[in-house]
Amino acid sequence: MSAARRPGSVEGLWRVLAPSLCTWALAAVVIALPGAGVWLSVVSVLLVLLMGAVVYVRGRRRNRTGRQPDSVLGTRVFRTRVLGALLIGAAALLLLGARLIVLEEERRHPGLSASADIGRAMTVEVRLSTYPGSRSSEEGTRSWLRGTVDAAPVLVWLDGAPAPEWGPGSRVRVTGGVRAQPPESGAAFEISARGAVESIQGSLDGVVGALAESRARLAVAAAGVPGAELVPGFAVGDTSSVPERLGDSMRATSLTHLTAVSGSNCALVIGAITWVSTRLGAGRRTRIVLSGLALVGFVALIGPDPSVQRAAVMAGVMLASRFGGAPGAGPPALGAAVLLLVLADPWQSRQAGFGLSVLATGGVLLLVPVIEERLRRTARLPRVLRLPIAMSVASQLACGPGLLLIEPGIPLAGILANLLAAPAAPIGTGIGLIGLLLLGVSEPLGSAAVVVASWAARWVAAVAEVCETLPLARLDWPGGWGGAVLLIAAQCAPMIAVGLRSGVIGLPGGARVRQRAPWRPAPAAPTMVRVVIALLVFGAAGIAAGVTVAVPLAERAATPRDWAFVACDVGQGDALLLRDPRSPDAVVLVDTGDDPEALARCLRRFEVARIRRLVLTHDDRDHVGALGRVIDRVDSATIAPPVGKTVARTGGGTAPDACVSDPRAVAERRVLRELCAAAVPVELGFAGREIFLSAPSGGSGAPESARRDERSGIQVSVLAPSVGERPADSNGASLVLGVRVLGFAMLLLADTGREEQLRLQRAGTDLSADLVKIAHHGSRDHDPRLATAVGAGLAVVSVGAGNRYGHPTVETITSYEQAGAVVLRTDRLGAIAISPRVDGAARVWAERGGEATDGRTMSAACPRLEGWQRQRAEARARSLRWDGSKRGPPRSCSSADPKRSSPTALRGPSAISSRPRSPRPRSTTSKPPATPRARSSRSRAPPSSPSPASSGSMVSRSAPTRSSPT
Repeated sequence: MSAARRPGSVEGLWRVLAPSLCTWALAAVVIALPGAGVWLSVVSVLLVLLMGAVVYVRGRRRNRTGRQPDSVLGTRVFRTRVLGALLIGAAALLLLGARLIVLEEERRHPGLSASADIGRAMTVEVRLSTYPGSRSSEEGTRSWLRGTVDAAPVLVWLDGAPAPEWGPGSRVRVTGGVRAQPPESGAAFEISARGAVESIQGSLDGVVGALAESRARLAVAAAGVPGAELVPGFAVGDTSSVPERLGDSMRATSLTHLTAVSGSNCALVIGAITWVSTRLGAGRRTRIVLSGLALVGFVALIGPDPSVQRAAVMAGVMLASRFGGAPGAGPPALGAAVLLLVLADPWQSRQAGFGLSVLATGGVLLLVPVIEERLRRTARLPRVLRLPIAMSVASQLACGPGLLLIEPGIPLAGILANLLAAPAAPIGTGIGLIGLLLLGVSEPLGSAAVVVASWAARWVAAVAEVCETLPLARLDWPGGWGGAVLLIAAQCAPMIAVGLRSGVIGLPGGARVRQRAPWRPAPAAPTMVRVVIALLVFGAAGIAAGVTVAVPLAERAATPRDWAFVACDVGQGDALLLRDPRSPDAVVLVDTGDDPEALARCLRRFEVARIRRLVLTHDDRDHVGALGRVIDRVDSATIAPPVGKTVARTGGGTAPDACVSDPRAVAERRVLRELCAAAVPVELGFAGREIFLSAPSGGSGAPESARRDERSGIQVSVLAPSVGERPADSNGASLVLGVRVLGFAMLLLADTGREEQLRLQRAGTDLSADLVKIAHHGSRDHDPRLATAVGAGLAVVSVGAGNRYGHPTVETITSYEQAGAVVLRTDRLGAIAISPRVDGAARVWAERGGEATDGRTMSAACPRLEGWQRQRAEARARSLRWDGSKRGPPRSCSSADPKRSSPTALRGPSAISSRPRSPRPRSTTSKPPATPRARSSRSRAPPSSPSPASSGSMVSRSAPTRSSPT
């Protein structure tokens, strides 16, 4: 048999797989380019014509000379391999172009587009294409529906649980705001439902309705069994009842594939049917037919979700490679599956689930036999242990680079967790499916099966929770394409070295080492082979050591040690660190964000081991979602007042512990319940309360000397909400903080909206600061006059890159830029640190380089920050009229005198020098201190030449004395 036709030969391996991978990559690019389908069709036709011309020319030359041409294009290799691959690729391009033309026309909907353009709510009828999804938390249930309006794909978000009768084919009426999505998004429009969703055709008839009822019965039965939350996920991929904390643990340990319908679920169904049919004496073709029918029924039970379709096709790949053909047919079948899925829905090419499914299936097909054979020869393990280990290692090796594109870090605990969960997961899945079938016949029998399946679910949950806490559970590794390429190089180098050492792989231009008998001694490898092996091994070790050891050490060395303010890069959320550089152990953490791993990286980078005071400005998930990651290192906490209740003044000099004083609130609020369960002293914040750093032993009071001495450390004051207010929502209850350290004033606005900001200004609260944390990630709900009232030179916005909310908005950023502030964004600069010094100077550091909001580099946006406060004070004084009103915005730092500047560009970890402004006085309505203090020597003008204008701007306009800064 020739090499070209030998099953499993390398020569025929890529004939289908290579064109399918190219089509996948091309689809991921062209879906972001509207109208590219026409060009793809034209290119594919030209490619076919070119191949036809080449074949024609070859034929004429052969007929003229009577013999085969000697060129490479005339050999048999070209005809059977290259020409075949090109023909498959051209056909795939033609089909992809035609499919894109049809789908792009379906995605156009004039009514939805017009509603999205003018921002007007619209009522539409949506036909569901999948079962609804939902996620429950202490804040409530958030659900989503995937369907179509006419033919345009839409994604509907709604509050509350979906109706149990909804399923594929149901029609609902939705009223809500419409947002157009970018061309590469799977849904052309997103609709945020306002009010209740009306069911037009909720109950389904026939087989689909019966399957939907079966899913609902399983969910109800699992809800009544303790520890059975994972059983619906094992059986049908329903994770709506999985607790939030357990879901986080399973994500951290790479076990989420067990509760999502994956290829393993489908393979389990196929294996069960195959085993039964084999016992009954069925032949190979009969087994294939029965397994295919079982797979179709399982997909109908789960629903036509894209993830289910991927799992079914990948399971079909395994079926074809094991039972449907000769050994080694798996990789070509995998290529056919990828081609089929991409042509069916080109928008799957950018979905992480699709990529991970392909990588996991390819890793199982290509790496499991090699790893299992290596374990058999070296470790001499039995097959019952070799196969799970080989599958876990192969999946991790294949999916590792893909996971780095989603988030940085390598989950080392995932390998151990998958090994420990491997025996229980099939049991839970199989018995869960049996319980699903029995519930339709006998409820007691079905409930008993659910109870048995819950034992496996409890084991998997325990494995996830324990493995998450193991040391080195997650290895630091850079994310993105750079980290993925480094990991591929580190993984491939040892594999190639082993192949060279064993003779499976030969060097280019050299003869391949022949396989030897096991009892014969190994011949000495050639010198060149030994050199290449050594280079590969040392290269892999160097990459691993450099990424995991050298890079973290270099980052730590480049990170400033004298920071007083840090905005952690936690995505779409807030996590701020505050401290006095002279007391590095007394750290205040304001909010936690919603990404535990990102928060842990930030704390590790800035060497924060303990949190003396945790301040949770409000209870939204993007501010408290990662509380569980740091709760074990918190000494005391301050939280926002409850929503819907009047803010009351509590305590005197020492705030009472909310865990003891209000047991009812502990039961109602998840944040308070978690803090009290961890024995963390908690106090409620309100305007006028001073937050002092308690000693590690607990307590929230502070001596009077600490309250009065500005130089004793960091001072944190709550500016809102005021006593007597009744917040209507969590954003309205947000704690607004005023912070002062080393004379540097900061204003942290949490998620306040325009109404709360206007209330702050009307109350006469002094909002002047050197740095402001922009409210609500720069949302549109913002008072444009606030930026001028604050007068800060630095404005920090903590926001996630590419968030679906459109934060920060252009209007909000522009208002701060027009007020003269330099806007620093975590989505572009990463973590941001501010380091004020005793002499009044300050330094701005950014984790990575970036551009300002107007497209200029940071050095160009602010060529000089040194002394900008003094210049702004002089400008303010010049713009004062006789009645005290101001005219014109303050001078921007970008318009400072360039002769006195020393610009420093933000390239990578960057620094810009700045000098903090002297604080403006509090309103005359504020109560002066009992003991007057001497005026601080800090001034916007040099001490040797005091400026009357700047001195006048430092005092109250209605009183010559300076009031208390707190």
